[in-house]
Amino acid sequence: MKAGNFRWLIIDGWVEDTRGDTKCAYVTIKPHKGGTIREKACGRGTRKNFHLDLLDERGAELRLSIA
Repeated sequence: MKAGNFRWLIIDGWVEDTRGDTKCAYVTIKPHKGGTIREKACGRGTRKNFHLDLLDERGAELRLSIA
């Protein structure tokens, strides 16, 4: 989305733990300009919603994992 001279990268999503083990589900977001954002859901059926507005960002790498 473009607003004035700035560009926004908007990321909406969720991560959910679907197993009854002791591990958590994670999504790791690495914007191209740097930094790391990590969201986690722990416990079977737990869902974590997330919304990010990244100013003047053109892309990001997203990874799902369990640990």
